[in-house]
Amino acid sequence: MAHEKESIPLEEFVAIISGAAEAQLTKRQSTFLCVKAGEYHFRVTFRSKRAFHWPHKRFAGASFHTEHPLLLNYTDPQASLYFNAIPTDIPSLVQELEQVTQEVFGGWRPLWQYLNHYGTDSRKGFPIGGISRILEHLFRFPSGLFLRGPLSLAAPAQEILNRHGMQSALLADDAPTVTVPLGVLLLGNNVLIAESFWVEEEGG
Repeated sequence: MAHEKESIPLEEFVAIISGAAEAQLTKRQSTFLCVKAGEYHFRVTFRSKRAFHWPHKRFAGASFHTEHPLLLNYTDPQASLYFNAIPTDIPSLVQELEQVTQEVFGGWRPLWQYLNHYGTDSRKGFPIGGISRILEHLFRFPSGLFLRGPLSLAAPAQEILNRHGMQSALLADDAPTVTVPLGVLLLGNNVLIAESFWVEEEGG
């Protein structure tokens, strides 16, 4: 006979998953997911989901964050960075931009995600040819939108463009995209961003 569902603190759920040798996603729906770890079976319900990336059904480790680089897309004012001249040393420009992207996001988000790749070919959301193809397409014109993203990225990127003589201009929004608190639930390399989470322990 199945046990009745019992809610537990999110911190306890994270501790149990982190202590397990391996956990497994057994079911995924638009408002909840089910996770098995050893003898434990959990249902995690979430509200106002903002992002979901789940490449692995089997995983190890868990953590929960209310401050994380992944949240900058929502908690930071968004900004548009424009260029008005083409750089002469594109490889150096890319290297510096990728370095500052790594510093801002800690490897959680790639540079190409914020570059203006409108009109370039893509496959499953990824631009074919990567950053080189994006810039080749972008620099067909002497000026235009270079990137749009969190101000934490756009501001240092502007300094880089200016050092490369690109005569940039930065236009930032007055407020963040999202004004309510968000949380990031990391299960291995799987990511779930939502406004709230509710964990229930289910019978096996």
